[in-house]
Amino acid sequence: MSKYFEYFDKVHVLSLPHRSDRLDEFYAKLPLDWPFKKPTLVRGVYGRSLSPPTWWNSGPGAWGCYRSHLRIIEDALCDGCNSVLIMEDDARCVPDFSTKVSAFYRNVPDHLGLQYLGGELLRCYVGLPVKINDYCYRPFNVNRSHAIGIRGREHLEFVYRYLADLRDWKGRHHIDHYLAILHEKKAIPVVCPRDWLCVQAATTSDITGDTLAETNFRGAEELLRNRIDRTGVAVVGSYRSGSSLVAGMLHKAGINMGPTLKKPNVSNPHGFFESESLAGICRRAFKEPWLKRQTPADQAIDLLALWASDHCEKLDRRYPVFGGKHPLMGLLTAELIAAWNNPYFVCTERPVHEIIKSLSQSNWSWPTAAIEQMIPRMIEYRDQQLDQLSDRVIRIPFLRAKEDPIGVLSELAEFIGIPLAYDTITAAAAHAR
Repeated sequence: MSKYFEYFDKVHVLSLPHRSDRLDEFYAKLPLDWPFKKPTLVRGVYGRSLSPPTWWNSGPGAWGCYRSHLRIIEDALCDGCNSVLIMEDDARCVPDFSTKVSAFYRNVPDHLGLQYLGGELLRCYVGLPVKINDYCYRPFNVNRSHAIGIRGREHLEFVYRYLADLRDWKGRHHIDHYLAILHEKKAIPVVCPRDWLCVQAATTSDITGDTLAETNFRGAEELLRNRIDRTGVAVVGSYRSGSSLVAGMLHKAGINMGPTLKKPNVSNPHGFFESESLAGICRRAFKEPWLKRQTPADQAIDLLALWASDHCEKLDRRYPVFGGKHPLMGLLTAELIAAWNNPYFVCTERPVHEIIKSLSQSNWSWPTAAIEQMIPRMIEYRDQQLDQLSDRVIRIPFLRAKEDPIGVLSELAEFIGIPLAYDTITAAAAHAR
């Protein structure tokens, strides 16, 4: 018998009475050497048979899920338990589950807090999982509730009080989203395995009604693996230096600048051509307007690598180059070299006094003192770093990009080493008109 048989005082499976098909399959798919107590059935709360409170705006299915989990924790506390493992009937164990879960629990620090055997890592561009050891990670934000363990009486009580106190429920929260607030605040120990040990089976969701395929989300180890398989191009230029212009030309020439590009506005009607998620990484690294460093270099490298890896996976395989642009990237050149496998740098240039004047006239959100002090410092720091990378850097004056876009694009194509057809260059150059 496994040494972990008594690891949890109680082990439950949540299932709705009308979904006996899911429950039967859950039990049928449990490993023969299941290492914990046999999961006992807890009848889930069917939200569609109830009338959730008027303040609840996440739907009846989410209400039922919340009440079901809360009831299990409540019963565990009433029975004097110190730990509980909650499984939902669509949870499925990965092959060799017992061996892997045993290795996981042998290495979980102090064995207390929230333990996710399955889930989905969210808000990764804000915070990444932190490696504890070869088997365990401390996640920043975990979604899904199909396989959650809670250990430690004080942690059971803490989670119960937190879930039962409805004053802070806002927006379209589900229980897993609400628990994720605790993760981000580091209000309770949270741990997950390097690879998920439970996946979600193909089923019809009782919360959304959607038909879902079997889902095994990326685990912590996979998330941190650099998957960049092509050449990177970083457009680095101060605010109002022409970086949007050059990035737009490259984007239209086939060097994709990333997902979910920032929308044009009055100050930049032709578009910024910067990914909102990449911009978030940069702005969290340096808090505007005084650009105080907030993200350590090693963490910035991991975040930039993750962004680029995700970007590359979505691109057409025919394009050997990916791009990214944000003015604050000039302060992250060393991190970009490490994260993007020694990318090319396209540096847009404009006289500092013209940049400051343009920013001052555009109702920029920075105070005048910050514009006058930080813009020169940004440019000075960027140039100090780029001067050491002469063979990977090309400098593009703002006026030249406007007046000779075809010449600039041809030069960029030769510099990066990618063939661009004349019609592609002329079409992209039209962006500068």
